[in-house]
Amino acid sequence: MKSKFGILFAIVLLALMVIPVSAALIPTISIVNVVQDQSVTIQTQNFPANDTFDVTMGLSGTQGIGGVLVSRFTSGSGGYMLVKFQIPTELQGQGVISIRLQSIYSPYYSFNWFYNSTASGSPVATAYPNYPYYPYNPYYPYYPVPTAIPHVSHPTTYFDILPTSIKRVSISVRIVNFPADRTYMVLMKDGSSLATTWYGVTEFNSADGGIFNATFSIPTQLQYVEKIAVKIVDEANGVFTYNLFDNRSYP
Repeated sequence: MKSKFGILFAIVLLALMVIPVSAALIPTISIVNVVQDQSVTIQTQNFPANDTFDVTMGLSGTQGIGGVLVSRFTSGSGGYMLVKFQIPTELQGQGVISIRLQSIYSPYYSFNWFYNSTASGSPVATAYPNYPYYPYNPYYPYYPVPTAIPHVSHPTTYFDILPTSIKRVSISVRIVNFPADRTYMVLMKDGSSLATTWYGVTEFNSADGGIFNATFSIPTQLQYVEKIAVKIVDEANGVFTYNLFDNRSYP
């Protein structure tokens, strides 16, 4: 009887050791666009919803660990997002920069790297689930890494800050590849990584979509902060694009 119990216990233990964690979606990031010493735009895939991520950048080969904290953002409905971050002063001039998105709540993070030169393209993203005991948990010493970024059927949507922006007054943007006849919310917050309060600014309809310019007023609460985060959210599906604005007049 003891022998049978021991065999049954071993089978149960083995089953626990081979839980099919690979069935879970793996959040990944890929590099969409880089403006040398200024900004990097990334595309996320399979990100968990309603999670908050710290964004750090560091030297080549560091995976962004211990890097410069450049932003903190909330994933909203998760999944596919396009997010743009400014390259910190400390890393300007570096040839290769690591970027890391680390959840402050859930057990997930994702990292990648990019050449600090103006270009479009993407190295293959690398992502692992950050188990509470990883990498010391002997049952999960490694985790499968996707060999390719899943195909996205719609064109890349994003927006850039225009030089017609006016310090403390308004932000002008150039919107690219937005779908037609969609309603979007515009939200802004203090660009500090610790700020969490978003202020509703306005709503607009994308009309014919494609490429167009728009100007949004800066809320009174944000007129004197150094950086302002701008988020444009599709009301129908929660997909958003994000950018940071230096609160100054250009050029």
